[in-house]
Amino acid sequence: NLDRPAVRNAKTKAEALKILNKEMERDFETELRRRQPERKSPHILWNLSAKEAMGKLNTGSISCIVSDPPWGKGADKFGLADSYGQLAHKYKDDWASAVEHYTLLAVEGFRVCLTQAHLYVLCEINLWHMLVPTFADAGWDVWPRPLIWSKGRGHLPKPDLGPSYDYEAILFANKGM
Repeated sequence: NLDRPAVRNAKTKAEALKILNKEMERDFETELRRRQPERKSPHILWNLSAKEAMGKLNTGSISCIVSDPPWGKGADKFGLADSYGQLAHKYKDDWASAVEHYTLLAVEGFRVCLTQAHLYVLCEINLWHMLVPTFADAGWDVWPRPLIWSKGRGHLPKPDLGPSYDYEAILFANKGM
């Protein structure tokens, strides 16, 4: 990649990797937009952080929430890109941020949803028993077991010591009947 002026002029390897990562992300997003066919739909898809969205949304205006909040696992410190080339996390992933996001989704999510709505929240499986009462106390009817998303491949937290994490748990909840 030394043929790229920005990379060639980088002062350190870390800076060069950061430049490459940003270019890769920009190219990836450009290609996604290019491949997305234009569709007309009565639905509006919001791609916002929960913190950003909840204050902007009217009470009773949303039919479904799908969210992947911080898990409190320090993913923002994992590096520029993981071993699979996945893009770095761009949010604070400490325990306080995770609790704040889950609580916001439970309470404000219930407020902004229609009288009949669904909620899907990706979560660390170890948090399941903490999250169920958080969402139930906010008014949600929480499904008694997590949904499991089998991703096919995952990441290796300890590559030499154990299997990969190739699934994610999803808290499913319903508002209304």
